[in-house]
Amino acid sequence: MEFFFNKGSKVLTSIVVTTLLIPVGAPTTVLATDIDNQDRKVPDTQIETYSSETDNTESSNTYNTDAIEETQESELQSDEIMDSSIEADNDSSTETDKVSEETNESSKDSSESESIVESEEVIGETEKEVSIDAEDEVEDNTVTEPETSSENPAYDDNTIFSLEKNRETALEIMESEINGVSFFRSRAVSSTTAFINSISSYAVSLGQEYNIYTSVMIAQAILESASGNSALASAPNYNLFGIKGSYKGNSVAYKTSEWSESKGWYTVTANFRKYPSYRESLEDNAKLLRNGLTWNKENYSGTWRENASNYKEATAGLVKGGYATDPSYAASLNNIIANYNLTQYDNVPTVSYSTHIQSKGWLPVVKDGKGSGTTKQNKRMEAIKLSIQNIDHLGIQYSTHVQSKGWTSWKSDGEVSGTTRENKRLEAIKIQLTDTQASNFDVYYRVHAQSYGWLGWAKNGTPAGTEGLSKRLEAIEVVVVKKGSSAPSGTSQAAFIEKTPSINYTTHVQTNGWQSKVSNGKGSGTTKQNKRLEGIKIDLSDLSCAGGIQYRTHVQSLGWQNWAANGALSGTMGMAKRLEAIQIQLTGEITNKYDVYYRVHAQSYGWLGWAKNGESAGTEGKAKRLEAIEIKLVKKGGAAPGSTNKALVR
Repeated sequence: MEFFFNKGSKVLTSIVVTTLLIPVGAPTTVLATDIDNQDRKVPDTQIETYSSETDNTESSNTYNTDAIEETQESELQSDEIMDSSIEADNDSSTETDKVSEETNESSKDSSESESIVESEEVIGETEKEVSIDAEDEVEDNTVTEPETSSENPAYDDNTIFSLEKNRETALEIMESEINGVSFFRSRAVSSTTAFINSISSYAVSLGQEYNIYTSVMIAQAILESASGNSALASAPNYNLFGIKGSYKGNSVAYKTSEWSESKGWYTVTANFRKYPSYRESLEDNAKLLRNGLTWNKENYSGTWRENASNYKEATAGLVKGGYATDPSYAASLNNIIANYNLTQYDNVPTVSYSTHIQSKGWLPVVKDGKGSGTTKQNKRMEAIKLSIQNIDHLGIQYSTHVQSKGWTSWKSDGEVSGTTRENKRLEAIKIQLTDTQASNFDVYYRVHAQSYGWLGWAKNGTPAGTEGLSKRLEAIEVVVVKKGSSAPSGTSQAAFIEKTPSINYTTHVQTNGWQSKVSNGKGSGTTKQNKRLEGIKIDLSDLSCAGGIQYRTHVQSLGWQNWAANGALSGTMGMAKRLEAIQIQLTGEITNKYDVYYRVHAQSYGWLGWAKNGESAGTEGKAKRLEAIEIKLVKKGGAAPGSTNKALVR
């Protein structure tokens, strides 16, 4: 039986078949899949979530909590400071002798017993292919090259993939960046900071999903991939952790150094997983830490946030779980985390807010879903301020709809939105996250509105409250959760209620005169009576915002008329001239909220398709009369009331 290691590495990167003898205490981390156990249930990921709490036990029904105690623990300084001349080993020959000696000694202890070595269960369709067989047999994805000497001279060959070499390079790059020295003088290499920026969004999302330390995940990626500079880690391979096999059928072949008791160090060509992006590579590693090995689901439980109070305990948990037996592995990760301030990606955001209430003034600051304001006291909310703590690169901005003022400009990070000393109510609010971390989180918020009580949860900049109904906001709850999380529990009511505007119109019909006014899609005019439309008047009512409507008609022998607006006549009266086409459009603020659709019944053609926002409806150059019309307002971007085919016939 032979065991294959990356050159000089303390990690066993190959995969064993069902049963394999393994030296006791051998410096290995097995990255493999037990195919026979793929359908075993994986423990549910434990994710920290926020819950909304409302305290209505006070007789006054006023939310009242302690002010924010803004404390943040900083773990930016590692206990182990990297020596300026740090190297992974004193020299390659010493390390080779040491690995050979340790492996030879442990092989003696294990030669009389067998153990089944299994690795993480990969969720989904992820595969890890077998690359080692018993009795020195190598699977199809590994082709043995001519044997080199046991001193492993290929160690310095840049074409040889080596996790240990990557680790040495990563630490040397870090040292050079700390000292302000270019590590590579002959070629341009992306900085570690640029690499961190390229994976941080993925890592934060996965850290939240699997409840593990994002800082540790990023540090591992830096260490195992030489700060993203190894060929295997670069596009189009994106393999950050040197995992062998294939990913959804995709792999890439690289030479790598292996070691066995009988052969010593020798070179093989092996298949490594090829990922579509960094995210899939990071997720494979996150699944390993959270789901463990098939025979021990809690093998890496020491890395879970519920079990590790800080990143140092998590890196120690990696070593304890056998991810790497190098005694300096945890220290290397800790130094990377400290020097690149990676703890900033671990922090869970806290949202804090305070409201200014009629006759009470500013209430104490509350956090994370607690209510601020009053209920059952008929007091208006007049202003609000919000902020985010405990995480870098995440901000918050908000806009309020103020009585008689409408929507105000965006405020951010503790600024006041609304008014004080003006006796004006807030009627609605919009809140959204900002900065580079905004893509990793959602902000939910709901309001207690006059006459309605608690409305539903709004999210990421959508309005909450009322508009056009003169209803005050009385209280609010706000919470930030990881991206994609469900809304907090609460009422099933809509988050936003606004007065629906009405579009009203009347037409002047041949021999019939002016018809009764109709609204919102009802027909005006006649059909099957061969009577022409001669004039039209259109207006809006029940507006929740500023705006109007204008329209013009194409009249027999007169052509297009000037625009009429807000109830004025377009067309003719007493001239016996037919309308042949029409254009209608909204004006002012309402154009941001609604589209206007309209269709006409035309002589010889019947009902034509729906036109929209100023388009022509009717006929052109056909001498055909309009006989009836329907007009509707539709929420901006909403579906047309019907077919839009052939709204105008030329």
